[in-house]
Amino acid sequence: MVLGIVSILGGVCCVVVGVPLAIGAVVTGILGISQVKDRPGQDRAMAIAGIVCGVLGIILPVVLFLSQFGFALYGSR
Repeated sequence: MVLGIVSILGGVCCVVVGVPLAIGAVVTGILGISQVKDRPGQDRAMAIAGIVCGVLGIILPVVLFLSQFGFALYGSR
């Protein structure tokens, strides 16, 4: 989950930092879910939160990049 949170913050500032951290958050979240299948509880929720934060850390920089690209193309009209 920590990688996911840092990837969101890093993705806003620098895509080069944010996206690899987000990919790491998704991978470690999936590994965490596979390890806690036998014992449900708070560990599973943390893994899911890491996956969600990681996906947001991937989507957010893409949306910001596309919006900046659109403003650069159509903002001066």
